[in-house]
Amino acid sequence: LIREMTPPKSIWLTDSFHDHPVMTLAGRQSLFGYLGWLNSHSLEPKDRLSMARKLEYDPEYTKWADEFGVQYIASHPKNPAEVKFNPKPNSTKWTEIIRSGAFRVWKRIYDI
Repeated sequence: LIREMTPPKSIWLTDSFHDHPVMTLAGRQSLFGYLGWLNSHSLEPKDRLSMARKLEYDPEYTKWADEFGVQYIASHPKNPAEVKFNPKPNSTKWTEIIRSGAFRVWKRIYDI
């Protein structure tokens, strides 16, 4: 579904397990990826993790996510690791586009 419903160059917020299906099966770019790879490529994970925590606390405040270019968020509600994301149904910033047994996917709604 992700391959059919999202642009190939979209930027995602996902959990950091190394074989996440958003990256390995759909071929999308993750803001995290495996955290060990961030360090080995000299990318500081602290700001990215902080941004994810801010979204967890207030999904409507998207300033930092927008600065990173996040367009989609994939959450694994039965086993949340880094990404615990559950915006309210009346969110003005996110709309749920996929709900499967394993994942929920939200798309960023941009202000006009």
